[in-house]
Amino acid sequence: MVAGWQVSLEESMQGMVPKMARSVAHKRLPPVPDGLRKDEKGRPPTSIMLFYQYVEPAWSAKQHRRALTFVHDLGRKHGVTGRGRCSAEGLNCTLTGTAEGVRAFAQGLRDWDALFDDTDFKITDGLEHHKKFKSLTIQKKEELVAYGLPVSAAPSLKENDTQHVEADEYHKMMSEPNTVIIDVRNRYETEIGHFQPPQGGAEFIDPKVRNSHELPKWLAMPETQDALKGKKVMMYCTGGIRCERFSALMTQLKQDNPDFQTDGEFMLRGGIERYVRTFPEGGFWKGKNFLFDKRQEQVPEKKPSEELQEEVESKCCVCKKLWGLYRGQFKCSHEDCQVPVIVCSDCRPDVELKQPWLQCPLCEARAGGGHAPGVALRL
Repeated sequence: MVAGWQVSLEESMQGMVPKMARSVAHKRLPPVPDGLRKDEKGRPPTSIMLFYQYVEPAWSAKQHRRALTFVHDLGRKHGVTGRGRCSAEGLNCTLTGTAEGVRAFAQGLRDWDALFDDTDFKITDGLEHHKKFKSLTIQKKEELVAYGLPVSAAPSLKENDTQHVEADEYHKMMSEPNTVIIDVRNRYETEIGHFQPPQGGAEFIDPKVRNSHELPKWLAMPETQDALKGKKVMMYCTGGIRCERFSALMTQLKQDNPDFQTDGEFMLRGGIERYVRTFPEGGFWKGKNFLFDKRQEQVPEKKPSEELQEEVESKCCVCKKLWGLYRGQFKCSHEDCQVPVIVCSDCRPDVELKQPWLQCPLCEARAGGGHAPGVALRL
């Protein structure tokens, strides 16, 4: 197979599954698929559900407490486990359970508050039983995404003029000139996979940030604004939630600075998660999608393993060999960083034994006088 960005737009769309690009907001939840089987120990397969829902105006303190209690009770009722953040500005969760259980949870939210009719519940069925989280943990937080913007200071989502674009249309936009596409995830996620627009199409921009706290500062930099000014600005993240707040920051920036204008902002509805399922042969996606659940990464279902191997750009932080997997929960040794780092299988035993000083690529570049985090760089 030839990578999507190396062929014509029409050829890159072969094998596309348009229905996978569609949000389930204001629609019936997808039915439980036929053919799900229990394993040899009689355990049902695991389903994973990702979703977020912002609330504006924000919940009061009483409503926030009530929401937290309701979500915990609903999870226990339907045997759902996983992790989530519940703040006055909404709910963000990655949950696991049976196919029936996660759907009952989603429907329970819809029945509780019509606000969740707006929610795009992204469900993956038929995973091995051990991919299930052991317990349900919903944390009470000030923010759904840690941008360092409390409710009182966060830009309005209702005033956000960014367009949500479904995966098949977003794919076409990547081939357009005078366009940039921003990865608003953390740099360690981008290391193992990112969009690769075709030649002559969108220019890929990697902010090279360690966490979302650094994105407002990056966006405020004159060189960043120069790179975006007058362009169609595309953006993406894993599931969409980080783009919601980042795009609202862009709208606020345009309102505060009339000299900074773009040719429109566009975010990928459902994020990489929906795109990869829409383009099972890969489309314009290169590498792996970093995940924060027990799957650890997501790859296009029909892309051959040898092609995935050829797309690896990331390196082991010890021996510098090309390696595209995060395993072992190793982290950068710099106290002010602590992001995950890649250690290959050959180096792992020695690292586990000796616990040497490890550096992520950003800290290594900083120490060597290379590009500092927060500078707009193109890959």
